[in-house]
Amino acid sequence: MYIFSSLIRNLCCYSVALLLMAGWALNASADERVTPGEWEKYFEAYFWAPNLYITSTRGPHITITLKDIVNNLDMLAMIDFGARKDKWSIATDSIYFNLGKKITREGAVLPGDINAKIDMRAFTNTTRVGYRIGGDDESWVNLFGGVRYLYLKVSSEFDKDNIGDTEILKSGSGWSGVVGYEGRNKLNNKWYINYYGDIGGGGKTDLTWQLKIGAGYHFNKFTGTFGLRYLRWEWDSRSVLKNWRVIGPYVGARWTF
Repeated sequence: MYIFSSLIRNLCCYSVALLLMAGWALNASADERVTPGEWEKYFEAYFWAPNLYITSTRGPHITITLKDIVNNLDMLAMIDFGARKDKWSIATDSIYFNLGKKITREGAVLPGDINAKIDMRAFTNTTRVGYRIGGDDESWVNLFGGVRYLYLKVSSEFDKDNIGDTEILKSGSGWSGVVGYEGRNKLNNKWYINYYGDIGGGGKTDLTWQLKIGAGYHFNKFTGTFGLRYLRWEWDSRSVLKNWRVIGPYVGARWTF
């Protein structure tokens, strides 16, 4: 697992570096219109500011708020990349969290302090292929199919004076197929609204689904995006973890080339 986490962390670092270079390079071409018949590509970096809720099969619940994320963030990368040509489109969306939360409590029954650290690492990717069933290049509706992967590791360490260290480790991962729809409606030359929904399952997953609604505003060199997003993942009874829910607002920057 350590090798996997290190690999994901390195990939995210490289992705952030590529994002910065892409943003610089795309400024020169963002205003150019794509020739009909060619692939139109987009690259978006965003910050999702959610609350996270984790439940294990034995009952314990872990809630990580936005304040916890801001105060204990070790690593974060959120990138969406895609392309479309005529009625066909392909896209991949990746999110990586690395959080560490430390808590200290005075002993109530026994003397001494309890030091607790909750460390969470999560990586999720949704890759999909879509087909436009209505609209045009500026306002459209797509149906799509794809796959989603989630890796989630939650490690809780407790250090009680005069007792010693105790560690509780819970982790889960798996693939699932998804189907869904997405669309965009142009309001004027500057504004548009967009919506997205998917649902799926398979493998170790009983159910996974996601909803997103947002808007975009076109600046001279890029498009500012914002909205609300909800993601839920439920594992089957064989898994240590029961479900993982993420909900909150997001804001980002998008380049089209």
